Amino acid sequence: MSEQQIKFLVNRIYAKDISLESPESPKIFNELKLQPKVGFNLNTSIEKIEENTF
Repeated sequence: MSEQQIKFLVNRIYAKDISLESPESPKIFNELKLQPKVGFNLNTSIEKIEENTF
């Protein structure tokens, strides 16, 4: 590769609010026949701390 690769590193992730809604828990987990699907929706923002650190 002749192109320089850009390095990206996540040092920390701050979670403002995390929640799980599970109606009829824990009974629903005993009756579950399908594979659960997990999804993430991340809204991100950046703030410059110093040169090359955001």
